[in-house]
Amino acid sequence: VSVLNSYCATGEYYLKPSGFRPFVGAGAGIYTAASIAASTSTGGAAVVSPSLSKFGFFPRVGFETGHFRMSSEYNLVGSDVSYLAIKIGFFFGGGRK
Repeated sequence: VSVLNSYCATGEYYLKPSGFRPFVGAGAGIYTAASIAASTSTGGAAVVSPSLSKFGFFPRVGFETGHFRMSSEYNLVGSDVSYLAIKIGFFFGGGRK
């Protein structure tokens, strides 16, 4: 089992002020990875790998309409870790959009 946490600063630029609002953005920060596995050489005992922190960044595109938000980002972490994230969300408050 592996876990990847990120602590990133992000920014977005909205292409329209109201209604259907597409946006582009980016972020960068620290990604920390850790893993745990059962090993046959230790009789099935858990073996914990030390956590590893790396700098990473991502471009982001998406849209908001009303109080609905959808975005996609491609996270690049070092030369050996990268992944695509697709996010869907709703938000409350903030007045009419």
